[in-house]
Amino acid sequence: MAVNNGEKIFVTPEQKYAKIPLNLYNAPDTEGITVAFKTDGEGAATQALLNASSDTYQSYYAVDEFLNLGSWEENPKGLSWGVPSSGTQKVTGSNLVNGDAFFTLFYNIPDEATVKSIAAANGLELKHDAEHGTYYEFPLVFEKEKLNNKGGKLLDWAGTNNTKVNAVYVDGSLIVKMEDTTTTTTTGTTTGTTTGTTTTVTTTASDATTTAADSTTTSGSATTTSAAATTTSGNAETTTGSTTGTNDAGETSTTTTTKGQLVPLYGDVNVNGQVTIVDVVLLNKAIAGKVDLSEQAFLNADCGNVDQVLDEHDLNALMQYLVGIVQQLPGEAK
Repeated sequence: MAVNNGEKIFVTPEQKYAKIPLNLYNAPDTEGITVAFKTDGEGAATQALLNASSDTYQSYYAVDEFLNLGSWEENPKGLSWGVPSSGTQKVTGSNLVNGDAFFTLFYNIPDEATVKSIAAANGLELKHDAEHGTYYEFPLVFEKEKLNNKGGKLLDWAGTNNTKVNAVYVDGSLIVKMEDTTTTTTTGTTTGTTTGTTTTVTTTASDATTTAADSTTTSGSATTTSAAATTTSGNAETTTGSTTGTNDAGETSTTTTTKGQLVPLYGDVNVNGQVTIVDVVLLNKAIAGKVDLSEQAFLNADCGNVDQVLDEHDLNALMQYLVGIVQQLPGEAK
């Protein structure tokens, strides 16, 4: 098992949803597995960084084979995650692709001031080289000694019939790139007259919302106004109301509206017209009961089995879609 295939992970302060993947090589048949990183000694700085605030740790993702082993337990404060052996489910090693990530963690990296404070408090040296610039290196070291509350190793791998897998673990590190503080001062004398030209470039980003502008027609004393219409991706809802008005000539007009059925945009849990890792985080919180979803959001989130229930099957389907394992969500195929 290796952190990021044995390569360093490069992140920046305030980066959202930074990935820490764990890869497997020559994996045997597996009935249970737990992963853990050091939280003291050389791992103290990393533990502090990845628990800097309540918003730092976002979520985890396990591939289907390992997700189906049972209910995963997570302890982000203690940097440990795992699924114990049930004796009834197993992952067939030959079905796994060598080097693929079987488990991925997602974190929001703290701001630069917090990174500096954590590094200073834990004695990390600010490094600099031509390739990477200025950075702090936070070790990701597998915890091979500590025991869990059941007396077993925090880092454990159970093969068939609950036999222990003697694995090789390859540590990694998070490289947090900092702003280069090198200052260059150039002094010189310029003589002459320069006429400067200023060019202004304006860039406008437009939202994925189409609005039909209001139009007003006036004839005599009678005024008719057609209201703005807004269409938002993922919520195919037509709204009409019943409005009655009388103009100055005594004529009465009535407009009737009808509310149509909600149409899902599968995976768009935050209902913004896009499917991103943000939707995974929100779905994970909804499954854990930490947030309530609107009717449209629930409809969009039920993207796996489409069974009116939000569970790990929906979460895993969404993750597989985002990382490119599948090109279409199961809900879209129904």
